[in-house]
This record gives sequence, C-alpha cells and structure tokens, in this order.
Amino acid sequence: MERQNKYGRRFKQGFKLSDDFRTLTIDKCLEYGGNSDNQTIPRGTFSKVSEELKVTDFFVRKMWKQFCIDKEVKCKPHKGLQPKLSNPDKEYILAKKMEKPTISLSELREKTSSQLCCAQ
Repeated sequence: MERQNKYGRRFKQGFKLSDDFRTLTIDKCLEYGGNSDNQTIPRGTFSKVSEELKVTDFFVRKMWKQFCIDKEVKCKPHKGLQPKLSNPDKEYILAKKMEKPTISLSELREKTSSQLCCAQ
C-alpha cells in the first residue's frame, strides 16, 4: 500500500529509499552548512531540505543523525528469518532429485525424515 506525504511524494511502507536519494539528502544538508564532525547544522536546514526534496523533516533529521554517528549513508541491514533447511539437508534433497527426477514431494519428505532420524 502506498502512502502520500504532505508534499505529494508517494512511499511504499516497508521499502527503503534508494542510496542515491539518501546521499542527496546528506549532500543538501552539508551544502546548507551542516558539519558532521561536531553534528551541528544551521537552524532551519531540516525544513529547507525537506521542502526541496519533498520529504518530511523527521526523515531528514533521522538521516543526518545516522550519518553523523555512522559516517555512512547506506541503510542498516535487517536480519531475516532463520533458514528452514541446513546446507547438508539441501545437498541431500538435491542428490535425491538428481537420482530420481520424478520423485514426488511426499516421497522426498519421507526419505528426508527417515534420513534425519537415522543421522541422530
């Protein structure tokens, strides 16, 4: 679902903005006199940059703080879910598929569960 901010820019919730756009935001803050070494920025810069790029003040402020602390513009990685199968399990399934390409899912599950029981 897309959302629209007060400036008319559309965003998809849960999707990050591009690294180019993040870099542009920081460049604008530095252009208006921001100093990342001591984390200072002239009054009114956040609102100027936000109006110019059609994003919220909060986004610009958050990007500036993150840049001052990490000295990076890239988005921090988020760890996903744990994989359901380990590498040995994947290799075993692939070997069974190569051995018999027409094997059904139920047969594969049965052989995998019996192989896992015997391995323990």
